[in-house]
Amino acid sequence: MKNLLDKQKQQDLLLYFGSVERDDIAAALAQEIDVFAVDACEACRRWGMVYPHAIETDIRAYLTGQGFAVKLTAEG
Repeated sequence: MKNLLDKQKQQDLLLYFGSVERDDIAAALAQEIDVFAVDACEACRRWGMVYPHAIETDIRAYLTGQGFAVKLTAEG
């Protein structure tokens, strides 16, 4: 079977299938949210929809408030 994803997308998808341990999940979450944001932005662009940056910002702020080490914005 032909693999339709490039190597980077394959690695990005593997982030979602990590450990079940809370500390390991917390460590992966920062990467996962950035990868998801990029994919969601691209999906919105392709479908002609406006990406809800404010919702993403709220989710990042919530996770930060819960003690997860995520960036407050995708850029920094």
